Amino acid sequence: MAAIAGRVGVTKPMLYPYFGSTELHTAAHRHRRAIDDLAASGTADLLRGHGNDDPLDADALKHVWTGAVGALVGWWTNHPDRSAHDMAARCARLLTAIRD
Repeated sequence: MAAIAGRVGVTKPMLYPYFGSTELHTAAHRHRRAIDDLAASGTADLLRGHGNDDPLDADALKHVWTGAVGALVGWWTNHPDRSAHDMAARCARLLTAIRD
């Protein structure tokens, strides 16, 4: 609970009126697992499309992808004046630059 409260910038007691400790932990775990599963399948599919079936490469790319997404979300958090449309366009520009 402390880690979750810290990530969202509140104190632990502020979480309890909204979620029981078990409910919140279970929901956070389920959410994190779903994101991880999507990243794993997406990066593995991308590599397979380029003829690479190496599971360690897929795992490494999953970490690269989730790290990049996390960094972009962190950047956006520090720039709250940017709209979702602005951020989508920024991500497209950055990913295009990396790809090229």
